[in-house]
Amino acid sequence: MTEKKVKKIPVAAGKKTSKDPDPGKSNSQEKTKSENEANTLVSIYRQDHRQEIDMTRMDRRKFSKKRLFFTLLVILLVMFAAASIAGFFIFNRGQGKKGESIELTITAPKTVDSGQEIELEITYLNKDNAAIKDADLTILYPDGFYFSHSEPQAQNEANTYWKIGRIDSGAGGRIKISGQIIGDLDSTRTFLTSLDYTPSNFNSVFETKASHSLEITSSIIDLSLVAPIRIVSGQETEINVKFKNNSKLPLSNLKIIATFPDGFSLKEADPAIQEDGQTWLVEELAANEENTIKLKGIFQGNPGDTKEILFQLGLMMDNGEFRLQTEKSAIVFLVKPELNLQLTINGNNQEVAVDLGDTLEYKINYKNASDLELRGVVLTAQFVSETDILNLSKVEDPQSGMIEEKSISWGAPQIQELSTVVPQAEGEFTFRIPTLSVISPLDETDRNFSIDNYIKVAAAESEDTTVDFEKLSESNHVAVKVNSKVNLEAEGHYYSEEFEKLGSGPLPPEVGETTSYRIFWSITNLYNDLENVEVTSVLPKDAFWTGHATSSTGEAVTFDAATRKVTWKVNRLSANTGQLFPTADANFEVSITPTFKQEGKLMVLVNESALSARDSFTNHDVEASSPLITTDLKNDPAAQGRGIVMPKSENQNLNQNSSGNFNNTSLNLNVN
Repeated sequence: MTEKKVKKIPVAAGKKTSKDPDPGKSNSQEKTKSENEANTLVSIYRQDHRQEIDMTRMDRRKFSKKRLFFTLLVILLVMFAAASIAGFFIFNRGQGKKGESIELTITAPKTVDSGQEIELEITYLNKDNAAIKDADLTILYPDGFYFSHSEPQAQNEANTYWKIGRIDSGAGGRIKISGQIIGDLDSTRTFLTSLDYTPSNFNSVFETKASHSLEITSSIIDLSLVAPIRIVSGQETEINVKFKNNSKLPLSNLKIIATFPDGFSLKEADPAIQEDGQTWLVEELAANEENTIKLKGIFQGNPGDTKEILFQLGLMMDNGEFRLQTEKSAIVFLVKPELNLQLTINGNNQEVAVDLGDTLEYKINYKNASDLELRGVVLTAQFVSETDILNLSKVEDPQSGMIEEKSISWGAPQIQELSTVVPQAEGEFTFRIPTLSVISPLDETDRNFSIDNYIKVAAAESEDTTVDFEKLSESNHVAVKVNSKVNLEAEGHYYSEEFEKLGSGPLPPEVGETTSYRIFWSITNLYNDLENVEVTSVLPKDAFWTGHATSSTGEAVTFDAATRKVTWKVNRLSANTGQLFPTADANFEVSITPTFKQEGKLMVLVNESALSARDSFTNHDVEASSPLITTDLKNDPAAQGRGIVMPKSENQNLNQNSSGNFNNTSLNLNVN
């Protein structure tokens, strides 16, 4: 019999075994397992859902070389990508280490004087194990640094670049840079430098940076401006420019350049400015010497505008270069610290015409129209005239202002509100001044008398500004003009001053007899010329125009029978007529023939005489008058008291000589 070998199945480690299995039972299990495997293979190799694959027709295929090539190519690409990624991370780690391996420093002072020459030393050191190549050093200068020279020399026009090239491991170098630093006090200036290079074992560019800051604590030359912070537009302002040599050695060939803003006009400079209108040259400034440039100018602009004025001080080098040492600027604000003042005299704010002897009432209004507080305000009323017209000894002033020769002033002691006038505050007060009753002209130029009256701010203070209030805050001007003083004298005469007979007929007049009289007009005029002078009078119905009339100036005396008006016209009458020049005279003759009804009475020869004219200086109408004239003839000593109409019979004993002269002895007897 053939011996059938039974394959033993090893027991898994860690598992307990049961008793040996039943052989019959084992064969049954193996059979079932074989059937299951067969079914599985059938399902795998089935051609579709209905047919099985014929295993007897399957061939073994040979392995393809092309497929092998592509497989190897894919493997190589994957390996290259992995190497690239690894190299990237290695490169990044190496870059940080390389930058830290190059030492770059700047050595320079930490504090300097403006205008001082300084030296910077830039050192670099390769602390890496490998050399570096293509090293380039650049520097960025701060504002206010003026390059002078370097060692070694820079390789660009701006003197900011040096090509170093290869730096071996452990090697290094230095660059020295000299220059001048300019800047404001307490300001900081920073120098920045960088070194670009490529490590010899890399192809990437690396960079190392360094910086150094210094503080400007003083200057070898002090420059300062003294200017008000607030300036009034249109008002002359003073600006002082001071400069001082702080060094222990003299400085030569200094130049000061001014940059004036728009709207500024220079009026005066001491010392004088150069022809270009903006520079001064200083040949030498000794050690510790200080000088001042004094300027006067006017800023024009609107309130609220700002104006900047700049001054630069430097040295002129031998090659003509201007080397700035220091500069200062000032910003000013245009303001209008206006104290509005308003003056009225007798209710007028421009012009007043007065007669001598009149009293003037002054009213002053003030208001702080600015946004500034004004302190210690003093107001002054000015009375400007060549001839004294006001009687200041009789001023009526409730405020008790301080009276001077031609002014009155009020401050806080008189008006408490003037101690501090806040913005928009206002007030008013009044006073009265009489004019003189007469002015005596000394020569023909003494005419057209007037007073220029106005109010000004004599003193005031305002924070941060220097204000000339006398020019800025001034009231309106009110002109007080003195009217011409004209006088008209009307007189009736029968005899002249020499006792010559001017009239005719009986005196005293008698009933039924005609007696003629001479009427004289005389004009005096002081102070101003008169225009369109006209003197008139109306004859009563019992007086008659004889037609005899003369005048010393002007037109002829005329008579209008319809209106019974006598008129004398003078186109122009000079000032001081009757004072420095002869009086203007005219005369005419009238006659009367009394009736019985007028017996024992005085008769009117002419009614009131009136003068009208236009004052050419004050443009005001002036008038004068003289009372009516009767037969009483008060201005005729020889005929005075002999004006009552007498009966004809009572007048027979009057003796008159043939020449018309009156017998003095008989006159005295009859008058008495």
